[in-house]
Amino acid sequence: MEIAKKLCEELYSLINNQKLCAPQLVNLAKELESQRKAYTVAKYAGNTASVLGSAAVVGAGLVTFFSGGVAAPLLVAATAAAGATVGGAGVVVNLGAQLFEGMQSSSTLKDAERIIEKIRKLRKEVETLQKDLKEECDPMEYILRAIAIRSGVEWPTNDPLLRVVSNWPNKRFLVNNIHRGHGDSFKLMAAFPVLGAACLALFPTEVGKAALKATLAGTLKGAVQIGGGVLGVALSLPGMISNIKELVKGDHVTEASQSLRDTAKEMKTVAEDFEKELDSIQKIIKEISEVKSCIESLDYCDPATKKSESQIQRESIILDFLRKHEKGTSQNLYLLQWIESMDNFAQFLNLVLYLNKLLQEKKKKKKKQTDEVHIIFVAHGEITKHPVPACLLVPRPAIKDTILYSPWNCAIDSKVAYGIAKGCIEHYHRDFFCSWCKAPEADHKPSDLPGKWNHMKDAGFIPEIILHPVKPDEDAWKRPESLDKELPEDRILLPYLLPKGVNPELFPGVSFHILISALNLVLMICGVKATVHLAAFLCQYSRRDESVFHEYSYADDYTIMTTTGDMKVDRQSDLYKLFSPMFGESPSCRSRSYHP
Repeated sequence: MEIAKKLCEELYSLINNQKLCAPQLVNLAKELESQRKAYTVAKYAGNTASVLGSAAVVGAGLVTFFSGGVAAPLLVAATAAAGATVGGAGVVVNLGAQLFEGMQSSSTLKDAERIIEKIRKLRKEVETLQKDLKEECDPMEYILRAIAIRSGVEWPTNDPLLRVVSNWPNKRFLVNNIHRGHGDSFKLMAAFPVLGAACLALFPTEVGKAALKATLAGTLKGAVQIGGGVLGVALSLPGMISNIKELVKGDHVTEASQSLRDTAKEMKTVAEDFEKELDSIQKIIKEISEVKSCIESLDYCDPATKKSESQIQRESIILDFLRKHEKGTSQNLYLLQWIESMDNFAQFLNLVLYLNKLLQEKKKKKKKQTDEVHIIFVAHGEITKHPVPACLLVPRPAIKDTILYSPWNCAIDSKVAYGIAKGCIEHYHRDFFCSWCKAPEADHKPSDLPGKWNHMKDAGFIPEIILHPVKPDEDAWKRPESLDKELPEDRILLPYLLPKGVNPELFPGVSFHILISALNLVLMICGVKATVHLAAFLCQYSRRDESVFHEYSYADDYTIMTTTGDMKVDRQSDLYKLFSPMFGESPSCRSRSYHP
C-alpha cells in the first residue's frame, strides 16, 4: 500500500510540474520570435556598408535580451564598433549562431530545463514504483485506495474498491467503449484513458495490455496517444529541447517557436486532462463512501414517526443519489415515480436496510468472496392483472438477470424450491399436477411450455409480481442458521422475512421490481453483480385475466409445478426441511399460499 501511495503522490507531482513547465516553453517561444523580428528590422533599416556593424549590434542585443541584461556592456561595445565600421562587403553573418548563443544564456530556458530535469526524475521514479507495484495482486486496487486516502476516505480493508468504482453508475463507464472480458482494471483504465496510458505498465497480461492499447488509441490523440499521456510527454521533453536548439542554430526560428508552443499546449492539455480524471475518480469514491455510510447508518423508519435530523439528512443523500443516477430509462422512471411518495420511500429504505444487513451477515459466513453471485429470493408470491416491463427486474448495473421458474398462474412445491436454491433444477425436471381435481399431469401441463426458464432480460411485458414476507407465527425460517453451508459458495439465500421486533406494517406486500431495485443499490456499494432467482408462487388469486400472459406460458388454476425423480432431493437436509412448511410436500394453491 505504501508503494501505491508514493506512486500516487509522484503522479500528482508530475502533473503539477508539467503545468509549471508549459508557460515557460511559451515564454521561450516568444523570446525567440521577438529577437528574430528585431534582427529583421535591423537588417532592412541599414545599408550594405553597415551590415557587419548592424549584425554585431543585433547579435549583442540577443545575448543581452536572453541574459536578462547581464550582457549589456557587450551591447555598448558592439554599438561603438559598429559606428567605426566602413564597408565589410562579403562578410557573412550567422544569425542562427547568435540566436543560439542568446538562447543558451536565457533565464527562461534555464528555468524550463530545471523543471524538465525534475520531470525526468519523476518519470523515472514512477516507472520504478510501477515495477514494484506490479508485483502486488491487483495494482489498480491499490492505486484507487491511495487516491481514496488522498480524498480523505478510509475504505474498509476487506471491501473491494476497484470493483465498486468500475461498476458504479457513472457516465464515463457508459459513454466510453468499455470492452467486456478484461476485468475491472481494464474498465477503469478505458473509462479514464489518460490514467490508463500512465498506468499501462501495471496491466497484468500482455493480451489485455494490447487490447487496452487499441482502446486507448481510439480515445487519446496525438502525442498523448503515442507517448503514453503524462509519462510520454515527460519522456519527450529532453529530446524536444535538443531539437529546438538545433533548429535555432540553423535559423529555423519559426519552426522552433511553433514546436515550443505545440509542446506547451500538449503538455498543458495532458496535465489538465489527467487532473480532471483524478478529480472525477475522487468524486466517485467520495460519493460511494457517502452513500455506503448513509445506508449502513439507517434505522427502520415509520413514516408516522418523527425522524432525527441525522436520519433526514441520510435519507436525503440517498434520495438525491437515486434521482441523479436512476433516470434515463423506463425501469428507473418506475422507481423514481414510486418513491416520490414519502410512505413508499420509507418502505424502500426499510428494504435497503434489511437486505444490506442480511447480505453482510451472509458475506461473513462465506469462505470465498466473489464478484458475481446467484441470489435466491424466497417469499410468498402472487401476480396481478397489471402488466409491467420485464426490464424492471433487471436494473443496472448490479443485476445481470432475473430468472423465474414456473409458468404464470402456477404454484411450486418444496422440491422445486429446493432445486432453485441448490441450482440443480433443469427445465426437463418439471412435472405438473392439480391440487383441486387431482387430474393427471397431461390435463394441467401447459401445452406451450418453452424448453427454458423465464429469463427477464429477454422478456417484454409480464404480470406484476407481488411478494409478501414470512410472518413470525409461521414455522418456516425459524432455524435458518445452518443453511449457508448447504449451498455452493456463489449462491446466497435471501428470504423475505419480517425482521424481529419490527412493526409488520413496515413490511407490507411489495412489487418484486421494487425489492430488486433495493437489492441493486445494496449490491452496488458491495461491488457485486448478481443473477436473481425467485422461489415463490406465481398464482393469480383475483379473477384470472389471460391478457397479461402474452409471454412465456401460463397454467390452469390450481396447477402446481413439482419435479420428476430425475432431480435428486435430500429430504433430510435442513434446506429441504425449511422449505417443506412453506411450500408443502403436496401444496395446494388455496391452502398453502399466502393470501393478502
